[in-house]
Amino acid sequence: MKKRRLRPRPSLSRQPNQFRPWSRNWRVGKIQVKKTIIIILIFLIILSAVGLTYLNNVVLPRTVKVIIIKAIEGQTQKKVTLGSLRINIFKGLVLENLNIYDKDEAIVSVKEASCIFWIWGFIQKKIIIPSINLNSCRIFLERRKDGSFNLAGFSTPKQEGILKQPVFLEPSVAINPKPKPPRGFSVEVYRVNIFNSTIHFKDSSFDKPFNQDLDDVRINLYLSLPSVVRFKASAQIPGNLKPNIALNGEFKFPQEELSSTISIKNISPDKFSVYCQSSGIGIKEGLADALIFLKFKDSVLGLDCQIKASGLNVSKDKISLSLNSQINASLKYSLKEGQVKYFGKAIFKDSVISGLDFVESINGISAAVNFDNNGLSSDNILATIFAIPVKAKLKLNNFGNPVLNIDLVSNIDLAKAQGLLKDKFNFILPGLLNGNAGFLLNIATDRLNTGAFNVNGYLDFVNAVLKLDKINNPITEINGRLEFTLNQLKAKEVSFKYQGLSYKLSTLVSNFQSPDVALELLSEALKIKADFTIVKNKVNISELSGRYLNSDFNATGNFDTLSSQADISGAVGINLGDLGRFLPKFKEQIDKIMPKGIVQAKFNFNGDVKDIKDCAIEAQVLSPQVSLYGFKGEGFSCHYNQHSGIIDIPSLSFSFYGGTVNLFAKANLNSKNLPYSVNLFMQGVKIEELKLDTPAKDKDITGIIQGELKANGLSNDLSKLIGAGSLAITKGKLWELDLFKGLGKLLFAENFAGIVFYEGSCNFVIQDSYCYTTDLMLKSNMVNLSGPAKVGFNNSVDASLSVNIINEAIPLSGTFKDVTTAIIGKFGKFATISITGTLKEPKYKFKPVMKNIIKGLSDILESAMSKN
Repeated sequence: MKKRRLRPRPSLSRQPNQFRPWSRNWRVGKIQVKKTIIIILIFLIILSAVGLTYLNNVVLPRTVKVIIIKAIEGQTQKKVTLGSLRINIFKGLVLENLNIYDKDEAIVSVKEASCIFWIWGFIQKKIIIPSINLNSCRIFLERRKDGSFNLAGFSTPKQEGILKQPVFLEPSVAINPKPKPPRGFSVEVYRVNIFNSTIHFKDSSFDKPFNQDLDDVRINLYLSLPSVVRFKASAQIPGNLKPNIALNGEFKFPQEELSSTISIKNISPDKFSVYCQSSGIGIKEGLADALIFLKFKDSVLGLDCQIKASGLNVSKDKISLSLNSQINASLKYSLKEGQVKYFGKAIFKDSVISGLDFVESINGISAAVNFDNNGLSSDNILATIFAIPVKAKLKLNNFGNPVLNIDLVSNIDLAKAQGLLKDKFNFILPGLLNGNAGFLLNIATDRLNTGAFNVNGYLDFVNAVLKLDKINNPITEINGRLEFTLNQLKAKEVSFKYQGLSYKLSTLVSNFQSPDVALELLSEALKIKADFTIVKNKVNISELSGRYLNSDFNATGNFDTLSSQADISGAVGINLGDLGRFLPKFKEQIDKIMPKGIVQAKFNFNGDVKDIKDCAIEAQVLSPQVSLYGFKGEGFSCHYNQHSGIIDIPSLSFSFYGGTVNLFAKANLNSKNLPYSVNLFMQGVKIEELKLDTPAKDKDITGIIQGELKANGLSNDLSKLIGAGSLAITKGKLWELDLFKGLGKLLFAENFAGIVFYEGSCNFVIQDSYCYTTDLMLKSNMVNLSGPAKVGFNNSVDASLSVNIINEAIPLSGTFKDVTTAIIGKFGKFATISITGTLKEPKYKFKPVMKNIIKGLSDILESAMSKN
């Protein structure tokens, strides 16, 4: 196949001028087109400027302005003024200084309103406005005295050629979801913007009108008619640095459904407190935030709210609340049924309730409270009452007829609790409490509207301490429960210790204004039962009885806690063997006295218990048998009187070993040394019975004692005792006493046993711790002893006795000592015996009288010789 030879294309570079004429013509034409276009544009601009100037200066001010004013006046039924009307190439149609008046006051003022028209809408017979902008509006909204609003007179009459859109009506008004097609031009607005505006609200329904402004109002309406209107708005309450009210949402016309979100921040509720005045609620300070989700559909309004309050002070009557709270709540309101259903939760922190009659104030409240239509409740409330931290539970049912129940639990300081009992319950405890106790208080009422409360609770003591007034030793280790109501205290077997001993107390106290007290005190050795009433400072005792060890008592009377004055009468039955435990400080002395027996006493006591010596006391003491120092007295009877510090015992008597003892005594308590005087009389006391209660019970001694004593002295100094008396022993047999045994051994032979001291007597004086006598006489069947003697309080003895031999009793046979004794004692005193030492261990010294001995021997010899 033969190849085809290609011819080279001619190069343009080689023919530079071949197309130049055509290119030059094209460029020239292009420039001319541009010039033409520019000329046309300039012409159009000039024409538009001329037309715009004509419109702005001729048509709009003279014709359109009037039309607009009349249209607005016809629509609002208000007076309207318009400052100017013009067209701006950037803003479109601009209205300046538009004012709508209600009477002589401007209720709507717009500094500038503007809108742009889309020209191509005219092809479709539509006036399409992308947006209407309202700048610097001022709206005056007033609530009149009759409750109507000044803007309520605005009307929206039907206008031919303008699409009538559904509006948000009452549920009873029917909505036509498919409006008839309009005739002529229709208007479509896609957006309305309001900014830099102010709303001034005035409420003239109050005596003093309420005024409030909203600044920096911004509203954006997005219209998707006839279906939906969406909106977004914000405003600022004066005093805030930035807008604090925000609103957005939408309204669906066919479904008549509204949904919106409202946000409010840093609102001062006190500015709106005027709306709470009719209910008596006042708001003084605080801030609040709120976030509200609103929905309206099918005639049901639903609200989901989140409200936060900080430092909010709310008051009603005397009660004031300072709240820091957050509330989450849901509400549904049916317009058809007229019913509201709600529920939610309120959280409180560091809140305060003050001005309460019962507790004055509750501080530091922190709680989570659930509420609904049926009531409110909380299981965990923390608060401080009377500076005492408490934990509480709250339940309130039926707001129409409220039923309230509150439980408060705490661990409290007992010193503070004592102040609470005094201030709130008028219960004055005569002493000081210390320690801690578990505390529960229940407050309940089914008549909350009348303020009638039932209050009860208890204190659980754990090792508490009570120091009573006028009692030195405290009560310790108090454990147990004390229950109380508004008018009653109750305790059952509360345990405690006093002076190392364990006790249990049960008590019931009623009527705190004038308390009635019933109590029972138990221990291992003690039982006390008391019923008394306290009227101010006076304690009226209707019963005071009990038993301690083997002793019992009962008393009635009254006692003044302020003056310590008492007027008490009663009876006691004392087992004297218990005195050592009654009076532990004197146990050693009491043990030496060895008291025994049961003493029954009736008494009357009147005076200041802090000064016993000045009290008036009368007592009658009886006992079948009393024993002191081992000696027994039977049929004991004593009458005791005390007045103005003087003790008077007009009679004290008892039977004493076959005889009687009578005593009369007085003492002066007003003197520092307690001087006293005693008269003692003893009759017919049998030694043979008395000895049975002494170490000499096995000795062969008998006799009858009679004597008397008159003495006086000082109670604190036995050495000052002085007195005088007499003592006589008859029908006696005293030989086996240690003192007389020694005398027998000194005078007679050991196997001589016929001598018996059967009688003794003396008059004595007591002084300087000694008992003195100068006429001691001891008589026996063979010898008489007489002379002075002195016995000391320390049992010492010092005597000098003369020995006189009785002639008729001289033995005719016997030992040499017997005969000698008979011979030298035939004619009277033949010796003196000196006795020293102690009564238990006496010492003897024999001193013969030689003159009488010689004379006796001479008489015997002379008698013998005369017989012979």
